[in-house]
Amino acid sequence: QPGDLIISEILFNPYPNGADFVELYNRSDHAINIAGLVLATRADGNLKTPKTIDGFGSILLPNSYIAISTDIANIAATYRHGELYQVAALPSMPDGEGNIVLADTAGNIFDEVNYSSKMHFGLLKDLNGVSLERIDSEQPADNPSNWHSASEQVGWATPGLPNSAARSISTDSESLISLNSEVFSPDNDGFEDQLE
Repeated sequence: QPGDLIISEILFNPYPNGADFVELYNRSDHAINIAGLVLATRADGNLKTPKTIDGFGSILLPNSYIAISTDIANIAATYRHGELYQVAALPSMPDGEGNIVLADTAGNIFDEVNYSSKMHFGLLKDLNGVSLERIDSEQPADNPSNWHSASEQVGWATPGLPNSAARSISTDSESLISLNSEVFSPDNDGFEDQLE
């Protein structure tokens, strides 16, 4: 069902001579066979260049990750990783911006990400080899603020592993910040001068 299997991480600007990857996360409570699903791009509302996740099949257990690439040997040599899955081809993933769609062969969409290099952390000077990670798997993929660059501490990507940027994004603003008073008067008279 839509939402059971999601796109969790993408590397669209690999190191020179490196390889792109798309990471999937099974957030459902049942195993999912990813073989036969497709990764594609979308243009004018239609799926373009669909690439089948081929091979003998890979069962993705609940709460598990898998990174899909055309060169898993390169991914394994470059990053700490979990489960990797080799495919013959991925859709084109331009360095500047693009999109990636997870669907089945009938065209049913399970997840879709519109990405841009502008979604990376703004202070990064070199984006080569840095993946974009989904922050909260419960939040929509189409929210640019739900994506962040992978941490340098994990080597700039976490293919097949939980995301370094993962955390829960609360939609309840009261749980994010609270004030000890509704008003304060910073006039130095000793009464309600400070707000915590």
